[in-house]
Amino acid sequence: MSVPSERPLPDPETVIDALEVVAQSGILGSADPMIFDVGTEGFLAFFDRELLSDLVAHGGSTCRFIEGGYGAGKTHLLHLLRGLALERGMTVIQTDLNQDLGLDDWYPITKTILQHIEARIDGVDVRGLPHILEALRRSGRSATASLHGISLPHVGFRNAMMYGVTEDDPPADLNRYLHGERVSARRLLEQGLPGVKEPLARRNSEVVLATVCAALQRFGLAGTMLLFDETEQTMVSERAVVSTKMRVAANLMRRLIDGCMTGRQVWTAVVFAVLPGFIETCTRQYPALGQRLEMARGQDVVPAWRWPVLPIDAVTMAGDPGDFLRGAVERFVLLVGHCGGDESGLKGALMDAGNEALAEQAGSGYRRPLMKRLATISLQRLEMAV
Repeated sequence: MSVPSERPLPDPETVIDALEVVAQSGILGSADPMIFDVGTEGFLAFFDRELLSDLVAHGGSTCRFIEGGYGAGKTHLLHLLRGLALERGMTVIQTDLNQDLGLDDWYPITKTILQHIEARIDGVDVRGLPHILEALRRSGRSATASLHGISLPHVGFRNAMMYGVTEDDPPADLNRYLHGERVSARRLLEQGLPGVKEPLARRNSEVVLATVCAALQRFGLAGTMLLFDETEQTMVSERAVVSTKMRVAANLMRRLIDGCMTGRQVWTAVVFAVLPGFIETCTRQYPALGQRLEMARGQDVVPAWRWPVLPIDAVTMAGDPGDFLRGAVERFVLLVGHCGGDESGLKGALMDAGNEALAEQAGSGYRRPLMKRLATISLQRLEMAV
């Protein structure tokens, strides 16, 4: 299988729309992240080959952590991994972690997952667990018989998913149940759906998630990728005493990591993109989790892609700001030419603007303002061609 970066560029109109989004905010929004990718081809090929092909595709699981500051490229990397997983036929869930949605409570996280889980079925991106089951039913790809006699952690969700891929016109209450809403077993029984009980709740969030991941694989999908993006600091504390909230969060995360290592979580790739301080807090305040997340640091340390915890700069061949700028400039020149713009002198203009942007930015968060400035100049060049 080819890595997404090898795909041809989309049509010029799509590229121009993406340039406009980046010029406004420095981020891609819903645009294809491969349009602007710089230097991650090697890591994506590694992730695809060694983790997805050699591990997850055979029933294994993995949990990885990527650390970086605001604007350092973590979200971009998660978008790339999302696209890779969808191309592989996996289901994908991408969730932002913040003060309102933290790791200390998997009930809202699991509910968000049920409502926003994605899959690409017959070339169409489908979102939401009930809609994925409906698409599988219509495509004829769901191996429904494979769940009969299979022991899954949550019997109610197993039965509900069976109904979802076999019923031509499932009742709205079944879809509500599959979205994580509270629906009584009696109400579903009255609608001809016995065995659908114990809706999503705080006490069963983890087993519901494990059941959904395992059942979807049985229905013919290639596994599940869980992507968590820490957009606000959720695991940073200067307190000497560990708070109950943080201890619960760390313990839940430890169980997820151990589930991937011991086989309780199957056909699953989990990637956390975390801010600086996350790993140190885990190590300092919850040793059982910290032992699993220790990351070697120092100028003489060359991170290996097989490590479970990596700095964001280690996953790209253009980790140095100057290298990234040169790669980005080459990319934008290519995009302008692809859209029919005049490339003469553009490389020099982009390099000058990029160096100014780098001079204004300190630390690892230079990529967002840099990309914003390069996109703006590229659009100006395209406007001259109109």
